[in-house]
Amino acid sequence: MGTLRGTGPFVYEAPNESLLLLQSFMAILTLTALAIAAEVSERKKYETNLIQMIDHDSLTGVMTRRRFLTDLERYLAQARRYGTHGALMLLDLDDFKSVNDTLGHPAADKLLTSVADLLHRRLRDSDILGRLGGDEFAILLPQTDEPQALRLADQLQAAIASHATLVGGRPLKITASIGITLFPQRGISVMDLVSQADLAMYQAKGAGRNLTRLYVEDTEWQERLAAEFKGEESVREALENGLFVLHGQPILDLRRDEIWRYELLLRMVGKDRRLVRPGVFLSAAERSGLILEIDRWVISQAIDLIARHPEEPGVSVNLSEKALCDPGLPSLIRRELTAIPTDPGRLTLEIAETAVTSNPERTHNVVRALKSVGCGIAVDDFGAEFTSLDRLERLPVDYLKIEESFIRESPHSPVDRALVTEMVERAHLMGRKTIAKSVEDAETLRQLRAYGIDYAQGFHIGRPRPMRDLRREGGNLQAESSRAPRSGNQGLRDV
Repeated sequence: MGTLRGTGPFVYEAPNESLLLLQSFMAILTLTALAIAAEVSERKKYETNLIQMIDHDSLTGVMTRRRFLTDLERYLAQARRYGTHGALMLLDLDDFKSVNDTLGHPAADKLLTSVADLLHRRLRDSDILGRLGGDEFAILLPQTDEPQALRLADQLQAAIASHATLVGGRPLKITASIGITLFPQRGISVMDLVSQADLAMYQAKGAGRNLTRLYVEDTEWQERLAAEFKGEESVREALENGLFVLHGQPILDLRRDEIWRYELLLRMVGKDRRLVRPGVFLSAAERSGLILEIDRWVISQAIDLIARHPEEPGVSVNLSEKALCDPGLPSLIRRELTAIPTDPGRLTLEIAETAVTSNPERTHNVVRALKSVGCGIAVDDFGAEFTSLDRLERLPVDYLKIEESFIRESPHSPVDRALVTEMVERAHLMGRKTIAKSVEDAETLRQLRAYGIDYAQGFHIGRPRPMRDLRREGGNLQAESSRAPRSGNQGLRDV
């Protein structure tokens, strides 16, 4: 109105021009205000996203380690002030490293995301979920006592074990080990509680995985755990410095009375130059994922042995369950056999019966791939899991290695004798041969012949010895029909 009346900075000779100048100014002012508002909004959005990135894991969307520990500290401060209680749970996926190593990072990331979503759906709104790193998740459970925490852990483990993540169109399953500690019973310090739950979780892994352990004061167990951590370092050093050696235990052909195979048994040379048996270091190797490297090393050594000593018996090698998750294993064996031309039939690969029962589809695919290379396949500890012989009929294996308890008890137990006889008869009908373990006396060996078992091994036939000693003595070691091998192999029983 002032401009139209001829006052103010926008007045021109023509009223219309004055009004147009005023409107242009107002438009510029409005656009400037909108631009400033957009700038502020974008900055706030950026700051919000930055906080989100800092506080939440970019892969799984759950809280990061820093944010989780901050919230845990805040809740523990309230617990100290108001006397509230709760539980801290650490959940670690079993054998996750093998998934990463064999299927690749994209598959492992997809599995982690899927498990995180599953956990989020299973928890209460008041619970706090965080990813501490790798495949380890932490859960804060406010106002939760011991029975409630253990019940939730069972539910989470069951849900994870039954959950399948589709990777490449195929379902991928995994299990989890859980450690739990309670507060204020076990303390109200963040680091103390995290350490306690971590120790309990490793105890669950050491007891067999897919288990839950509640933290308790156990100095002896903590010292044992510390020794196992050193064991992992020792395994890594042994791989790097060539401190693994192979011993061979003879397997006797009961029809021809001569050594048919040597089962290769792994030993590790300790710092005191004494041999360390597998029971001491294999658990550390499996937990750290180094077992895959060990499997490959043993197979390479086995192929080298049969190639360089064609006049001696073949060898038998145990594969770990993790080796069955290694898609590159058949290709590795094929390359090794091609590099040093030899008969692949002189190499027998043993897989545990537990692998057949835990993941039959995967085992069938791996066995079929290994058979295509030309190697013999044996199912070790057959009978321990009561696997159906009908299921094994569909599995392309060559040998059934009967679980040692049946053999050990058969001279005294009519039930075990009947079971062994049935196993042998059914195996022969399916075109499989049988191997007996733990033959420790002449009477057991005599009975095995009566059962019709094809091969046998045990201390009565020969104790494990370094392969270099066996090669020096000669491989075609004969055996008498009713007792251990003759004098050429006598030393095997004395070591």
